[in-house]
This record gives sequence, C-alpha cells and structure tokens, in this order.
Amino acid sequence: MEDSATPLTLRIEKAPKSPGYWVRLRLTNTSREPLVLNLRNLVGEATDASLPTALPEEHLYELEFVVKDHTGALPFLVDIKPVPLRAQDFKTLQPGQAYEQDVQLSSYFDIQPGQKYRIQCAYLNGEAGARFGVTAWKGVVLSNVLEVVFADKESES
Repeated sequence: MEDSATPLTLRIEKAPKSPGYWVRLRLTNTSREPLVLNLRNLVGEATDASLPTALPEEHLYELEFVVKDHTGALPFLVDIKPVPLRAQDFKTLQPGQAYEQDVQLSSYFDIQPGQKYRIQCAYLNGEAGARFGVTAWKGVVLSNVLEVVFADKESES
C-alpha cells in the first residue's frame, strides 16, 4: 500500500545509551488505520551523501543515514551483506503507535568525541510483503535533522 500522503513520521534523537555513540529512531503511524511495516531495519549506505526522497528502483536496506561534520559527509565504513526478509520482519503498528530502535552510529561511521554532527535518517521500504501474506506500506520517510555533540565514550554515564 503506497500512500502519497506519508502515514509515518520518523524522529531521530540522541539515545541514552553508554558507552558509544547511539541514536534513537522512532517510527510512528500517523494514519487512522493499522499499518504493516517492514521492520528488518538493516542499515545501509546512503548514495552520494544524500538521502532519497522517493523510493529508488533498487535498494537493499531499510535505514540509510547521512552523518556530517564540519568537513562534510562521513564515509560509511562497513560492507553490509543483506539478510533475507522473513515473515517476522513485518509488524503492524496501530494508529498512533510507535516503533523505536537504537542504532550505534560508531558501528558504521568514524564518530569522534567532542565534534558536532548533523545526522539524518531515511526509512525505505519497497517490499509489499505479498509472499508473506501481508500488504506492507511502501515508500520513503525522512527524519528530522539531529545536531549533536557526542561526549567521550569513557565519560558518558
């Protein structure tokens, strides 16, 4: 079910985890109907240091990040091999219900303490889920832009 009026919001904020450099993603169903989502949420590399505003013809990941410091976009450090989708990756969010996930950015980017970062995320789903007996929402939703300075790993509490 692809919707021109996006029935989701995606918020990103600094997560209260320690040690490490974590962000919390909150995907909320803003529609009046239950919404089936692909929540495999595999993190992948954004192309051209920008996030898509429309669903690309081919994509392998549900979450893409752009992380920028004073020099520009940071390179993605990991070669992620996609894992196959499973039926249990699809979850139904009721109207107003949110799904939260914490992501350790330092697993994917060279985050340094004391530097200011601008972080944005996209949730992308092109998988309708028919082979699993569901009809999932398809599309792209962009998060807010988070400006954050991460403390030293050892000094976070």
